[in-house]
Amino acid sequence: MQKIRISFLCGFLVLIYIIPVPAQDVIFGKAYGSLKAKYDKFPANLKQKCAHADSAVNHYGYFAHYVSDRSEYFAVLDMSTKPSSDAYGYGSIILIHGSSCTEGDLDWALRGIPPSNGYQSGAELVEMPGLNAPKLAIPPDSGNMHYILRSAHEQEILRGLIRDSIQRAIKINGGDAPVRKTLCRPENLLADPEYPLVPQELSVYCGVKP
Repeated sequence: MQKIRISFLCGFLVLIYIIPVPAQDVIFGKAYGSLKAKYDKFPANLKQKCAHADSAVNHYGYFAHYVSDRSEYFAVLDMSTKPSSDAYGYGSIILIHGSSCTEGDLDWALRGIPPSNGYQSGAELVEMPGLNAPKLAIPPDSGNMHYILRSAHEQEILRGLIRDSIQRAIKINGGDAPVRKTLCRPENLLADPEYPLVPQELSVYCGVKP
């Protein structure tokens, strides 16, 4: 009886990874509505690089992926502790650079704001968005904590993850039409005081000038 119970639990964890399930997307939050989400298993060949994450890496499911000319990025969720519909704000961003693996807070990374006067020549090359960035309340006294993006590369990493999440939603929900119907609602395209890049990328996808 105990063996049967263990087999059932193991099978249930596998289903969470493979079968598309209605879930609150970690990047889009409530805007994702009733669309299905899919978390792919974290690549087995990269787990050894992330061994410092202990057993958690065995339960990572990723929902967005971006590759730059220098590094590889995964937006992940620990499916052993947070496989619920209230996943918003709990994701991590995994940076694979050479033989190293670094984990950051996805919620904090997405709070980056492009500088109003553009990026300066010779700007600091940042591989992990938001890492060691000073916290700023924008607007002042608003309570909304952000950081200023330090390079175009840092910004492109985040936009790449957002774009990939949209493309994955299209694949898992049977095409472009149902995704546009949900994500392109006017309220989802309004400027977001917490995660400014998300509605900007949605506006591009929806063909609406932000």
